[in-house]
Amino acid sequence: DAPLELTETYSAPEDGIITHAQAMYHELSPRTGTFFDMMIEGGYMDLTTRPNKARGGYCTNFPQFGVPFIFSNFNGTADDIRVLTHEAGHAFQVYESRHQPLLDYYWPTMEACEIHSMSMEFLTWDWMEKFFGAKTPEFRYSHLEEAVTFLPYGCAVDEFQHWIYENPAHTQHDRVHEWNKIVNQFTDQVTDWEELEKYKNYIWQKQLHIYEVPFYYIEYGMAQLGAIAIWKNFKENKSRAITQYVDALRLGYTKSIASIYETAGIRFDFSKEYIAELMSFVKQELVSYKKIYG
Repeated sequence: DAPLELTETYSAPEDGIITHAQAMYHELSPRTGTFFDMMIEGGYMDLTTRPNKARGGYCTNFPQFGVPFIFSNFNGTADDIRVLTHEAGHAFQVYESRHQPLLDYYWPTMEACEIHSMSMEFLTWDWMEKFFGAKTPEFRYSHLEEAVTFLPYGCAVDEFQHWIYENPAHTQHDRVHEWNKIVNQFTDQVTDWEELEKYKNYIWQKQLHIYEVPFYYIEYGMAQLGAIAIWKNFKENKSRAITQYVDALRLGYTKSIASIYETAGIRFDFSKEYIAELMSFVKQELVSYKKIYG
């Protein structure tokens, strides 16, 4: 499917988006409003695509100044909002933990970092009409569908990379066979591979994590479940959920991931029963948005 486009076309894309985002973050909470004002006033975001600019999107930090920086390439699609809210989650986290006594405490461990960013994507859902208008239910449905269908794929990548490194003498034939066995185990209920068989054998190659950061991928699944739990709390009690979320951000790297979850008001629990509880909540949301736009 073609990417969902924004409702407006801006001569300088970031201008209108940032205006809406600034209002959104002020309405979300006083702390996020103050944070985003600082990002705008300091010029700590480079979002507009231009010739010879590097690709991608990320957040970094300048600890000597106590400020983060967001880099992106807007293209007029839903990705602009997904990337902005995601990276703003990272930026808000490191901004909130900037008073930690050690530089290594500014960011949490890698398996915890994505909880803050993925949660911010969901915490801003109530303001998506600013960007998508009548297409907002479609955006929400596609965002949530992608979040849950990623989980089995993420598990497949994790299991496959463990096999890769535990069996260093494997051949290309072995890789194809093992990948198909694993990906079928995890995704046969959510992915239709018909007419995609020639790509299926090697689709794992797009995950550079397997080469660059071995054994780092299941963390995205852990964070996605944590983000869904924080969003569920937000829908039940917005004020309490935001307070707990900010308290978790401030911890930086001073606590374990289990403590970060606890501080955020969610359970560090990957049992079948708890995941089923979260997925039941997600299913209700998917059905409601599908009825609206589908």
